Amino acid sequence: MYMSATLSIDPTQLTHIRRKPTKGFRRFAELLTANLLSEKEEHETFTALSILQEINVALRSIDVCDVVTFSKDGILLYDDKASSSSDDMSAAIDALIRQGMHGSSDVFSELSLMLEHHLTRVAVIIEIRIRRVHDIGAYPIRITLNGLDAQFQAAATQGSLNNRLEEVFATQQTYDGYTSSIRQEFEDFVDQLENAIRSKMRVDNIHRRVSTNVVRPGLELPPAVEPASKLAGQNQPGTAAAHESAPMFQRYGVGADTMMYMWMWSSMMHSHNTNCHNTTIVSEDGQPAFSVGDVGFNAAENQTLLPGAPLELPDCPIEGASESLGEIDGLNDSDMGMLATGVGDETTKSGWLDFFAFGDSSGSDGSAGANCASDGGSSCGGGGGCGGGCSS
Repeated sequence: MYMSATLSIDPTQLTHIRRKPTKGFRRFAELLTANLLSEKEEHETFTALSILQEINVALRSIDVCDVVTFSKDGILLYDDKASSSSDDMSAAIDALIRQGMHGSSDVFSELSLMLEHHLTRVAVIIEIRIRRVHDIGAYPIRITLNGLDAQFQAAATQGSLNNRLEEVFATQQTYDGYTSSIRQEFEDFVDQLENAIRSKMRVDNIHRRVSTNVVRPGLELPPAVEPASKLAGQNQPGTAAAHESAPMFQRYGVGADTMMYMWMWSSMMHSHNTNCHNTTIVSEDGQPAFSVGDVGFNAAENQTLLPGAPLELPDCPIEGASESLGEIDGLNDSDMGMLATGVGDETTKSGWLDFFAFGDSSGSDGSAGANCASDGGSSCGGGGGCGGGCSS
């Protein structure tokens, strides 16, 4: 079981970027644009980095500072998964400069920044994606969050993990109490982040979805919902779907010991005849199969959650799937952050970054330069969270 949330931002409200990217973000923009010949492409890159810096400001205001990866079109430019540092945006930028990473001759299709943050019980993996060209009707700025149980992740042995899971599954009441508390902690954080984005970026139209997910091992979905990488072509560099996967899989890897409890969850539900409700059932790669609402099903009464068995749909109202599971309705890229986008005819796509205008970076508009936290963690001691004194 894990939590998932997406915050998709409507860029039409960001009609005026307050300023060009500053400090580390500006240096990074200069690296990315070093070999670009088009003024339009250079402007788009600087605009994307400005927006990314604005989001970073919002994150830092709620003490989210631990950068894990930074990538361009699925190519890792910075990878710090093994670091113990909890504030390393400036280190990420400095590493890129030390490596001599220069801009390529191609403008970016997508920029992705991943961060990690630990709550009391939940480990949150956050991925920010900004797409230069996007499907019509899809928001090009998307923040995806996965929430995992840090205590289960840290279980020292299989025996200790089993014991902890048995406590959760002891009764329906203990199960519901556990899932409710985990979801509440996760949603409280999503609330914080959404409010910070509204405040720092001055946007109102944010599409939000939060779900509780159960991985069903062995679940094979029909061709209509093949993994995004297959829909787009696994070996097509530069397509968003070529590297599309949930942030937690990018962070830990599918076979990591820290993910073990997730693979055991559906089996535990089946063996304990746990009532499954208000849950989305997903495949091993995180693709949503269907969801159940308040009226759920008892897991032992069918093979829905039995690992490796042919899928049997439960006898209760379901959402997101036809009875044959041959079609998936209502689940899209914004919902789960797992299905393909950027796939299809160019006539269905839209560019947007070149419509933005920059303000005076000197702070004459009253919002830049005057506020220390507004430049995404500048070296001015006050720092929007993270203890201050951090530069990026």
